[in-house]
Amino acid sequence: MKKFTKFLAAGLALTLVFGLTACGGGSDATPTPSAEKTPEVVATPEAGSDAEATPEATSEGKTNQVDEIKAAGKLVMGTEAGFPPFEFLVLKDGKEEIKGLDVSIMQAVADKLGVELEIQNLDFDALIPEMQSGKVDVIAAGFSIDEERAKVVDFSDPYAEVTQKVVIRKEDLETYTSIDSLKGKQVGGQKGSVQEDVVTDVMPESELLALGKVGGLVLELKTGRIEALVLESVIAESYVKANPELAIAEIELPTPVEEYAVAVPKNSDLLDVVNEVLAELKESGELDQMNVEASALFDSTQSDE
Repeated sequence: MKKFTKFLAAGLALTLVFGLTACGGGSDATPTPSAEKTPEVVATPEAGSDAEATPEATSEGKTNQVDEIKAAGKLVMGTEAGFPPFEFLVLKDGKEEIKGLDVSIMQAVADKLGVELEIQNLDFDALIPEMQSGKVDVIAAGFSIDEERAKVVDFSDPYAEVTQKVVIRKEDLETYTSIDSLKGKQVGGQKGSVQEDVVTDVMPESELLALGKVGGLVLELKTGRIEALVLESVIAESYVKANPELAIAEIELPTPVEEYAVAVPKNSDLLDVVNEVLAELKESGELDQMNVEASALFDSTQSDE
C-alpha cells in the first residue's frame, strides 16, 4: 500500500513515494542523512525570557536578518521534533539528534549562508512567540500556510502538500467510521496547529484535547485516554507505521489541502534566501531525494514488531 507526499517543483506538483520498507530497529540499519553536518540540538528555552534586539531595516524596508545571522555564525531553526518524516528524534551514540526533511532543507539554507545550523526543539504553540522574541531565526516544522499566521510571519514558497486524517486504535476501525460516530468522544489535536482547529470546527460535538507535542497525543490514544487524533496525512502514516495497534480511520474530513512552508519574521531578507534555496532544491531534484532519505531514516528507527 503506497503512501505519498506531493512536492511542488517548478510549478508542478510532484508525487513522491513515501518510505515503505520497514527496516530493523538496530543502529546498523540506519542510513546516513544527506546533510554532512550534524546540527546542534539545543534544550528548549523558557518562554518569556528577554527578547533579543530586532534586526535593523534595510533601505528596501526589509530587515538585515541575513547579516545578523552571518555575524552570529549560526542559523537557529525552531521546530517540534514529532512530525516524521519532516522532523523526528533519532538516538546516535547515546545522544538524541533531530533529523528529517525540514532539517535537510534548513541545513541547505545554512550552507548557503556559510553558517552552522542550530535547532531549538519547542512545543508547537511556542514556535511563533519564540521567533518573535528573537530566540529562533526561522520556523521549519511541517508548518502550514495559514491566514492568521501570515499576519505575524512571512511564508516561503510552499514545498509540500498534505491532507488531514483521523487516527484511531485499530480495534476501533468498525466503531469510528464517520464524524458523527465521534460525537461526545475526546479527540486530540496539537495545540496551536491546524489540527486543533479541525477538531473544533469540523467535529464540534467531539471534545478537544490539545497538547503541545504530537508524541504526547499518540500516547493518549494508545492508552485509551482519547478515542481519536487528527494528524496531517504524512505524519499520520508515519505514526501508524511505527505503532501497529493504530490505524487511519475511514473518515472523510471536509478540509482543504494544506501547504507546508518555512516561516520567517515579517519583512526579513532571509525570505529571499530561503526561496532561492527551495527553488534550487526543486530544480535539481535534491528535494525529492531528501524526502526519500528522511522517510527511510525514520523507517529504520522503527521495529518490525
